[in-house]
Amino acid sequence: MYVTEILTPLLLTATRRGSIPLNTWCAAFKDIPVKEFEQFSVEADCPAELRSTLIYCLWIFRDVPSVQEVMNHPDFPSVLLEELVLYAQGRFLLRASEHETFLQRSLPFLKPQKSMELILEADWIKRDVMLVMHLMVNFDLRTIDDFLGKFESAEAAIKYLIGFFDQLQDYDLRFFFSRNPDLFIYITSLFEAFRQEPSIRAFMEKYAAVIENLRSVKHLAELCEKVFARLRGKMDTQQFRTLRCASLIQEVGKFPEIPAVIEMLDHLHIFSDKSEKAIIAVFLTSQDFRRDLAPMPEFFLDTLARKAGVSNEAVELF
Repeated sequence: MYVTEILTPLLLTATRRGSIPLNTWCAAFKDIPVKEFEQFSVEADCPAELRSTLIYCLWIFRDVPSVQEVMNHPDFPSVLLEELVLYAQGRFLLRASEHETFLQRSLPFLKPQKSMELILEADWIKRDVMLVMHLMVNFDLRTIDDFLGKFESAEAAIKYLIGFFDQLQDYDLRFFFSRNPDLFIYITSLFEAFRQEPSIRAFMEKYAAVIENLRSVKHLAELCEKVFARLRGKMDTQQFRTLRCASLIQEVGKFPEIPAVIEMLDHLHIFSDKSEKAIIAVFLTSQDFRRDLAPMPEFFLDTLARKAGVSNEAVELF
């Protein structure tokens, strides 16, 4: 009933290149039970033109919260979502856009559980190591546990992960590290228990510096949260903002790969807003600013931490 009375007329209008207001689409998606979308899967008796129009509309409105809610619902058909991802991938390739650009821009709307579902169930997607990587980037720690629990044993799960990483180029793997530091730190911690395996040992030795750098960034993020939370309210807004920026500039500037560290901190939600991230990036990546940047110990995070009364253990760890 819902598809016949609500969605199909909209799709027919769109198919004929009619104009449909965004709020009309949003209202339609809110009113339709998610299981109704099974009528548009390939196995259902649905005109191909209507299904392709639905896929197109889902893609166009993928950033709308109500549409995202539908697509991430447990009952939304995986086959439709797989078709949506492959359709979007085709659009980028036809426009001669970089595959990496498509993946970075297109898949973050998928939540962890739905990303896992696609990796496990979508036949075409599981064959594309880059698609799998960018879907796995969406995982949280609970999802990676659920994912690894699908394997028959811990050894089989670890074997899958190391085999998966071996298929990635060094550049792509470093991107994976920076996009989800928590996930990668967790995975490499699991690897420690299997370090006697030659493939695991080789991987850990090859990326030892990267893993240590990730852990340092994670410690920095944790200390920032503690220190800034203590100092907030002890000074006016402008003073606090200046202190945050100055401290982050001093600390991030100590790392060798500054752009990667900035991205990791962004994904760890350390920056208060986009402008703070931009200010820090300009200071630390511009030669004009960086040349004149001198150490300012009064803004070092360990100094601020002690002033804020953060525990010595947290400071020493940092």
